[in-house]
Amino acid sequence: MRLGWLVALAACGDNKFSEQPYFGWDDRHDVGAYNLDHIVPDDPGLLDAIDSGTTGGAVVLFYGHDPPHGTSYETIAAVLDRATANGLAILTYADLAHGPGRAGISLSFDDADVDDWFAMRDLLRQHRAHVSYFVTSYTRMTEAEHDELRQLAADGHTLEAHGVNHEGAVDYIAAHGLDAYLADEVQPSIDVLRADGYDPVAYAHPGGANTPALDAALVSRIRFARGISGAPR
Repeated sequence: MRLGWLVALAACGDNKFSEQPYFGWDDRHDVGAYNLDHIVPDDPGLLDAIDSGTTGGAVVLFYGHDPPHGTSYETIAAVLDRATANGLAILTYADLAHGPGRAGISLSFDDADVDDWFAMRDLLRQHRAHVSYFVTSYTRMTEAEHDELRQLAADGHTLEAHGVNHEGAVDYIAAHGLDAYLADEVQPSIDVLRADGYDPVAYAHPGGANTPALDAALVSRIRFARGISGAPR
């Protein structure tokens, strides 16, 4: 059953994004995430967003890009420190899929910045934190990058799908149709991870672009479809 405060949140405010950055341990398939890029560590909206998980019993979802250039190490550390101080679990999307349910945060990073993800390894170890990486362009990565991803997975982080070529759904579907988008962009990005021994449970829409029909089609293919929710506020 959806937490009542989440329903109220979804119905209010001027959020121009459709997906809410919270998961209430229900059967919800489409979720959002707060963007951490260029957010300072002591941003009041960021700290309030983390604190909301403490009182609501849900998971607050965050994502970023290209650490430390897009999302700074300082902001990542601040998110993890605040969550730990609040007694919140730090969860991957696999944890969201399999439970058990508890209040927490989930931190993920998008695209193909594998070297930068790998360079962040010690920071995450210091915080005993596991995160999720939404991977695009997997088949064009080097063997060295694939090896780094294997080591990140061995550390307990999860690899999730983010498209074959990072094509935006709305424009691609308008030009080629929904079935073509699923066949060309979505399903192969899930299948290639599974073929290499990973177990993705989530697909992040490139650029956050999606349609109701696409989300409906993804229900039978993967547990979560992740959109975007703007900056914490």
